[in-house]
Amino acid sequence: EEKEKEKEEEKEEETQEALSISYSTWIEWIESQFTESELDSITDDFLEEHSYTLLDRSVCGSVKVLEKIHTPSSDSDEVLIRRSMEFANSPDFEQSAVLATRDAPRRLLLDRLLSPVHEALLAALSPSDARPRNRSATASLVFVLGGGGCVLSSAGSRLHKDLRFVTAELDPIVAQLAREHFLGDKVPTNFELRVCDGIEMVRNASDRSLHALLVDVASKQTSERTENGDPPMVLIPPPLFLTDRFLGEARRALSPDGVFAMNVCLESGISSRAAFRQHLAPLCHRNGFPLVRVVPILAHRQFVLIASCAHPGLSSWTQSWQWYREKSQTRSELDHCVEYRGE
Repeated sequence: EEKEKEKEEEKEEETQEALSISYSTWIEWIESQFTESELDSITDDFLEEHSYTLLDRSVCGSVKVLEKIHTPSSDSDEVLIRRSMEFANSPDFEQSAVLATRDAPRRLLLDRLLSPVHEALLAALSPSDARPRNRSATASLVFVLGGGGCVLSSAGSRLHKDLRFVTAELDPIVAQLAREHFLGDKVPTNFELRVCDGIEMVRNASDRSLHALLVDVASKQTSERTENGDPPMVLIPPPLFLTDRFLGEARRALSPDGVFAMNVCLESGISSRAAFRQHLAPLCHRNGFPLVRVVPILAHRQFVLIASCAHPGLSSWTQSWQWYREKSQTRSELDHCVEYRGE
């Protein structure tokens, strides 16, 4: 038994060593290959081709942490690095994109999010009347299912200091990469990362304990058929998150004025109108969410679905987005919103 334990410890040490490829090593290699003037002209294609792989296993297949020089805006000469995750099962989707400075790679610029999905999810939490929430009337706990680099919850915990963000990441390797490369040096006290099953975390939550539930989950099992045996219309999230059981548990755990928001990506060729009218909106309606709003992200394929029971209508989305935009440095335009009401 002691020998087996020693072998396990040695294997763990090897894993840690494999993870030790750092940002500074990558930058040192880049700078050793080019002059300063040449660095300015390096193309993204080159950097993507030479990006390094930190680990080649995870729940979602192989995972890479990519870093490339981010083209600075015209009003700044600061050299920024764009860091992101890429999963083998969804190489077309950039995950957990965040900016860092070349001189201080652990200092992440979380007030300048690069993903409109993250921005829409965070805006869904924003008070619609731009006033502080009344803590006596609502819960203050936010569950985020699907950690990745934890950019969403890390940025949210800084923006919404009156809320507590708990993130569930199923894959321990992905969680480790998040801690080492995406959380920075100063983790907010209202942020927590748990390595666990997100569905189980919701199932174990107390009734009416959540202010919001944000679902941003991908899986290599997205090709599974639905409960009725039909081919899936939705690639993201996986089928288990699109069931009456999960939506019912979500509604039970949310406070009366709580918000449920989900990143949704459709199969190519699927009509977005058909997907929402025939599947997603009815799914939300019959599980206690009479108001469902859809914020388009990627034309006719990717959306953020926002469902609530007591939330106001379309006007509140505009107000919430304006509040978020004032608090952040976003340049995104996500004012457009489509609303579906239950019968």
